[in-house]
Amino acid sequence: MTKFGERTDQEGHDKVVKLVAESGRYTSENYITYTNPNGPSQWQKSAGKVNDEEQYPDIVGISKTTNNPTIIAEIETETSVTEEESQQWKGYAKLGISFYLYVPLANVEDAKKLLEEKNITIKGLRGYEVKDGKITIHDIE
Repeated sequence: MTKFGERTDQEGHDKVVKLVAESGRYTSENYITYTNPNGPSQWQKSAGKVNDEEQYPDIVGISKTTNNPTIIAEIETETSVTEEESQQWKGYAKLGISFYLYVPLANVEDAKKLLEEKNITIKGLRGYEVKDGKITIHDIE
């Protein structure tokens, strides 16, 4: 859950976070992957601070050698690709860590528009679709 918007589809969001984290894109011998689902009671790892506030993206990869965050990912759902959520993306982008944003394929254009309008720079935009409990991820930018 984000500090910005109330998710109406939290359970679905958390399932997608788990699928993305287990997709192999965040498996490395160089870092440990943490997930931060469903609000503060279940957050595992901060990616750092922006304006003295700890940031908890959905996925955080921590370097095994430096113990610092090296990669982060935020997963959005059909109802959370919004201007309100883009404020959170802006904070994550300020961390200076490789930041990947995942959105449903149907929301890719909306996400691109928000990123451009809000002048948010990320490492990569990825579209996803879930069918029969399996995720397909597409590199968009």
